[in-house]
Amino acid sequence: MYQGVYQLIGSEMSLFSRKLEAQLRFQRVPFQWLFKTQQRSTDLEARAGTHFIPLLQTPEKWMLNDTIALGPMLNQRFNDYPVIPQTALQKASCFILEDAFNHWLVRSCVHSRWCYPDNVKWACNKSFHKLAITAKKLVAKRISDGSCQHNQLQKVPYNSKNPRAGRARFQLNEHSRANH
Repeated sequence: MYQGVYQLIGSEMSLFSRKLEAQLRFQRVPFQWLFKTQQRSTDLEARAGTHFIPLLQTPEKWMLNDTIALGPMLNQRFNDYPVIPQTALQKASCFILEDAFNHWLVRSCVHSRWCYPDNVKWACNKSFHKLAITAKKLVAKRISDGSCQHNQLQKVPYNSKNPRAGRARFQLNEHSRANH
């Protein structure tokens, strides 16, 4: 058993982040979520060598990605609760199913997330709520550091027909855009 806490780096909306989370929970691996944000992405991508999520940082500070490779590694490290069967036939079936799910189930998941109005509404609210908070912080920072004046911002009306529009957005007015 490897001692220490793992860090799962990803997004709660990511199918593959949730797949890795399920294995970590099932195998009772001590871990913490670390969401990949714009502020962290440059450092994480440089360390991992990829922009893909999820990433898993081990207690030894390794930064790994690719759930197909992580599954067997974690299975070996935490074999009290195995996720890979012992017999050759079961093991082969397990890897064939995982490969099929990784490449084909994703299409169905993406379809169901973005092709049904209730799902789109839920996903947009989940995603864009965090984006709106980030945008508010960015505007506040630009006002506080003097790179943008409060009177240069104009409120953009909410468009209820476009779920991606958000509740309230701000943009620089024409005069201030010319100065940037």
